[in-house]
Parts: sequence; C-alpha cells; structure tokens
Amino acid sequence: MQKEFLVLQEKIYKQFDDINLKDFNIFLAVSWGSDSMFMFYLIEEYFSKKNLDTKNINILHFNHKYREESEKEYKYLKNYFSKNNFIYGEYSWTVFTEKEFRNARYDFFAQNISKLSIEWKDSLLCLGHNLDDRIETTILNMARGCSLDWFLNMDFFSDWFVNKINQDLKNKIKIFRPLINIPKFKIKSFCNFFEIPYFEDATNEDNTMSQRNFVRNEIISRIASISNKDKNGIPKFYDSFNVIYQSLSSHSIEPNLQEIKVSPEREVSYAYKWKVENITISNFVWLLKYLWIYFDISQTMLQEMTWFLQNSRQGYKYLNSVYFFKSHGKIYIIKWNVNFRQKNLHI
Repeated sequence: MQKEFLVLQEKIYKQFDDINLKDFNIFLAVSWGSDSMFMFYLIEEYFSKKNLDTKNINILHFNHKYREESEKEYKYLKNYFSKNNFIYGEYSWTVFTEKEFRNARYDFFAQNISKLSIEWKDSLLCLGHNLDDRIETTILNMARGCSLDWFLNMDFFSDWFVNKINQDLKNKIKIFRPLINIPKFKIKSFCNFFEIPYFEDATNEDNTMSQRNFVRNEIISRIASISNKDKNGIPKFYDSFNVIYQSLSSHSIEPNLQEIKVSPEREVSYAYKWKVENITISNFVWLLKYLWIYFDISQTMLQEMTWFLQNSRQGYKYLNSVYFFKSHGKIYIIKWNVNFRQKNLHI
C-alpha cells in the first residue's frame, strides 16, 4: 500500500507543479467524507514539502443539515481544521432537493472566494470528486440524453464562471479535482492505511435517496465486481473509462473563427465569422467555453441555440452579452451592447 501510494503521490504532485498550485489562493470544499479528507491530506503534505504555509489553505464547509450527524460533523471539522481558515455555511430548506442544495452550495463557495481572494492571485476551488463520481454522472447524463460535453462532465482542471457573484472574478476562479482519476474504494483504502479520519454516510447506500445512489450501488459496483483487475487490484473497468475520458478530451480544438471588421463608431468587443460545417451541441459548447461565456446555461437553452444555428437562415439570438447572427446561412458572433442598432458616437 505504501509503495502504491508513493507512486500515486508522485503523479499527483507532478500535476500540482504543472498548474503551479502554490501560486493560487487555495480553497478546499470539504465534508467529513473520505474524498475531501484525503484531498486535504495530499495538499497539506505538498505544502509542507514545498515549505509553504498551510495556514493559507482555506477550508469551505457547507452544512446541508439533512442528517442527524450533520452538526457533529461540523463541530469535528471546525476543530480538525482549527489551524486553517475555516469558513462555514449552512443550508436553509423546507423541502430538500439535490439540485437546490447543489446551487446553494456553489453560491456559498463563490461568495466566500470572492470575499477572501487576493486580487493579484487567481483562486483555485479544490473539489474531492473521484472517478466513481465522474462515471456516475456520465451514466446519468447518457440516460437523460447527452452531448460529448455532458458525457465528459467533470474535468481535472477547468474554469469556473461566477459572473453573477463578481464580474471582475469571472475569469479568475478555477476548479481543480485532483482525485478525478482515482476510484472511491482506493481512496478509502489510503485513508484507512494512513489513519485519515472520515465519516461513512449511510444514506449513500439507500437507493431510494437518489438516482445517483442507484447507479453507484446497482450498476457501477456490479460491473466493477466482474471486471478484470490490474496488479494493484483496481478493476480495469475504471481504467477503461479513464482512457475514454482522456481520448475524448484531446479532441477539443479551438473553433474556426475568422475576425471581421466592424465600424469603430460602435462599441464592439469582438466580431467573428464562425466557419463550421456541422453544428452540434458539443462543438457549440466548445465555442462558448472558448469565448468565456459558458455559464448559467441550461440544457434546454443549449438545444434551442443549436437548433437556431442549424436551421435558421436569418435572425439572431442574444446569450450572455454576445449576439449570434445568422445571415444567408452564415454565422456571425459579435459581443455588442444590447441596442446594437444604435451608433455610439463620441464627439
């Protein structure tokens, strides 16, 4: 176990070096689960190895107040992270839903990161999502009907757009998932070996709680049980998904945008002609990410916009401060003010 951990640790620390972890404002989202506790263990060890002050690791804990143990969990974590900047929030609910809790949780993250960030540093929100989480989300999205982007769902390192919280920070917050390639059972094994304390949430075993629990307990666990194993005992089922994710991610390329000139009398941030042969939801999502406008967009909106770009000859749509024009079957993208027909003359 020790040897296996050292190999994993070396790989993850190389990733920490690649993204210059020490140059960020660090925020860790933690519960008392094995994922977030193991993530903290890795990052704290890395800080110590690099002679960095571990007090600069900010801890974000959002109490959902759904289980009886939630209050005990909060008190334990507050004490455990007493040497760090421990930021606490709690969820006020009448009828508990996963979607509402998730939205409230991310609002809590965004608001506190915005308040506490050092302006000259980018901020990094570290999440404990593991490989099981990613596969579960893929299967759920496939069952609902999904594009390539929704199949891939979580990335190891990605941008997070929080313009509704703080316009100035929308391009300065990153999402980091250092455990995204590691199965859940292996994380638990490491926690047990290094005596890292964590809490087992019994509700995760209740299939009536959520579709995710059903996928986890009835689909993934069964496939993993019949899978061949590698030398470390990890089912090759997991390795297969990692290979697929990495392969598909490598196909994301910059959209073919041709810059066009617009009269200087108009306040235009940029104007492009999008040269694309086959418009799909997937390549439209890549375009939105490239333009830094992929935030607060529902699946319904993506489908509506894609249909417009595929089928309309003339017209326009307005999305996150950007116009998408169709003219004679061609697509033009212009970041313009709302009253785009009015000239803004500066005399």
